[in-house]
Amino acid sequence: MIEKEAETWFVLKDVCDVLELSNPRMVKDRLSDDVSSTYPIPDTLGRMQETTIINEDGL
Repeated sequence: MIEKEAETWFVLKDVCDVLELSNPRMVKDRLSDDVSSTYPIPDTLGRMQETTIINEDGL
């Protein structure tokens, strides 16, 4: 979970893993822009990666 602008957001890949959905990109394409966004999260090497996040309405 991520706090962004006083709202709770979830990493789309993690949500898809829990729901056993194999293609997060296809899921993202079905979401409207007001429920999804990107957020910089560091990878294991410390490089910033843009990660797709969704808010509670996107769940």
